[in-house]
Amino acid sequence: MMLKKLTKDSLIKAECYISKDYELVNLVKVIGFESIAFDCKDEGSYIRVFDGQILKWSGPKLGWKEFAIPSSIRKRELCDESTNPNLEPICGGLLGLKFNPVTCDLYISDAYFGLLMVGPNGGIA
Repeated sequence: MMLKKLTKDSLIKAECYISKDYELVNLVKVIGFESIAFDCKDEGSYIRVFDGQILKWSGPKLGWKEFAIPSSIRKRELCDESTNPNLEPICGGLLGLKFNPVTCDLYISDAYFGLLMVGPNGGIA
């Protein structure tokens, strides 16, 4: 998107360029997509959703698959598909995701569990 400078004699003009080569990705049974990161191998995009899971895009046939969770205390029966903010201390309260470009480790900033790391194969941070 490009924004032109606003002056007395002009209006803001926004131009959006959307690639014709894109794929629409539906998030089924997912609440609150909150953060996105792309790995160092260009193998997928990763998102964190409200219930604490970190999901990896595995292509149109497989869709989104769980890649990591922020803690071993996360209880699936409470957290999966939860929208209850009172469960964040158990499920996680992610602030951001970032891949190390050399090691492909995923660093996770979480409001309750602190700074976490999970290896390139995922799992419990």
